[in-house]
Amino acid sequence: MNLIGEHTDYNDGFALPCAIECGTVVALSPRDDDCIKAAALDLGSQLGSFTLGTTIAKADDGSWENHVRGVAAAMPLFDLPISAANVALAGNIPQGAGLSSSASLGVATALGFAALPGTTRLTGRAPRVRRSGRSITMSAAIAA
Repeated sequence: MNLIGEHTDYNDGFALPCAIECGTVVALSPRDDDCIKAAALDLGSQLGSFTLGTTIAKADDGSWENHVRGVAAAMPLFDLPISAANVALAGNIPQGAGLSSSASLGVATALGFAALPGTTRLTGRAPRVRRSGRSITMSAAIAA
């Protein structure tokens, strides 16, 4: 528990909730094929892509792309459809500072996928999808 009884950081440190002026923005547009193509705009527009309906291999470099891959793989675990999309990501949450930049990325990505035409609203499932996505991201291979 933290000082006011809410959360202990995964590194065994106390966490004191507070409002900060940082966030993550994800913009998606549907595609007509079976690919997810993503760009990390705040990381020099790094690009990543993978194909749905096949085994989605974990990116070798352990990059931001694995979070997108993990969320895409986790959506069907909650009976949520996933469809091909162009994904643009940007954020200003400091990475590695204990402010949950990866959690923000995962939840924003899940909400973005769920908002695509023909998909289902998450209705409170985004954090669970993000957690499953993180577990899958850590595995050696990601099954879609």
